[in-house]
Amino acid sequence: MSPAAASRHTIDGFEAVSLENDALRVTVVPELGAHVTELHDRAAGRDLLWHNERTPLRRAPYGAHFDDWWSGGWDEIFPTGDRAMLHGELLPYMGEMWSVPWTAEVSADGGVASVTTVGHATIAPARMMVSPSDGPSSTASTHRPKDAAPRAAIWS
Repeated sequence: MSPAAASRHTIDGFEAVSLENDALRVTVVPELGAHVTELHDRAAGRDLLWHNERTPLRRAPYGAHFDDWWSGGWDEIFPTGDRAMLHGELLPYMGEMWSVPWTAEVSADGGVASVTTVGHATIAPARMMVSPSDGPSSTASTHRPKDAAPRAAIWS
């Protein structure tokens, strides 16, 4: 397998970061809540994520109803799946992380490529790292809510 590579480009006017190796290409749009817009399986020759052709990538206002803005792909839904009150603040449907801009740091060194994105919302700052070199795909997400110890979740 050849080394993984990272590149920055734009998609529909938004900065995007792509990571790829022989098996997979992953594309993340940090300013749209670290939205994963592409998970392309190179062997199958297709994107594994569904896309809504009628809903383009666009920035949602905080508190927007997720279903009215979802263009497909993969979004960070945290800290709640439904509207909820926490410390007197109303959290929106599907949480707040998907609708706030994140920052991204890209690394490609020694054949390993990764992107680390950081999002800050009112309740739960989060960090997500994507690295296709750990196998077909590896993603780790860490959330540090203001009211609790760090929580970690891994999808692979």
